[in-house]
Amino acid sequence: MTDLNVSDEKHYIRFLKWAIDGYRKLNLHSVMPTVKTVYLEIDKNTNSAPLPTDYIDYLKIGLCINGYVMNFDLNKDICLAGEEKCPCDSSVIEADIQGISSRLNTSELTDMGLGLNANVAWTYMDSRVNNGVYTAGVYGAGSGYYGGGYRIDIGSGRIVFDSYIDVDKILLEYRSSGIADDGTAFVQDGAIEALSSWVHYQRCKFSTNQVDRQMVNEHKQSFQNAAMSMVLRDNALTQSEWLYLMRKNIHQGVKR
Repeated sequence: MTDLNVSDEKHYIRFLKWAIDGYRKLNLHSVMPTVKTVYLEIDKNTNSAPLPTDYIDYLKIGLCINGYVMNFDLNKDICLAGEEKCPCDSSVIEADIQGISSRLNTSELTDMGLGLNANVAWTYMDSRVNNGVYTAGVYGAGSGYYGGGYRIDIGSGRIVFDSYIDVDKILLEYRSSGIADDGTAFVQDGAIEALSSWVHYQRCKFSTNQVDRQMVNEHKQSFQNAAMSMVLRDNALTQSEWLYLMRKNIHQGVKR
């Protein structure tokens, strides 16, 4: 408020809203990524788990075993819950499904590489893999077949799992908007300059004062420069990270 030359609190809420919008913008575009880890309970009825309200995108989905994350596979073929708009009798639909299922499990389709059954890991054949010789289903069959498939349902705000997920809780590491459920947020010291410039930019952008209007591009450029400085600082490698990059491809050879 001081550097805006505003001594009263009449415009405090408006300035606060602009600061929150700028904070979300920095998180949304990964300029100031806020990474969180949560454990989500799986609803056994729907085999799904709710996404956090501050969710932007996921980084890891899996289980924490002995201190390490075992990542599940993305499987975009998992069916999502939809609205029923079919007037057909449910018994007719069930009969059609059974008929399709029986045809998909025939040996003829299996020999063509189309009858992949995730329950049998050794009956998958693809003419493009291993010269058409039968190959293990877990190898080269794509994601989601080893028993840890998931799919993100943005529309309903849930993570949908395949039937092989038989656990009570899963680990989700995700990029957050930075705003917690109770409205609190952690602001890095390096983000204060960018947020201040953003508030100045918004104030001039919506001002009716001609002097303020002339400062719009200057404050916009100031915000962009501050945001770029944050990216450069965050991407700068530490000494340990440089050593890791140099050493990660070095392997001990066989002693002779």
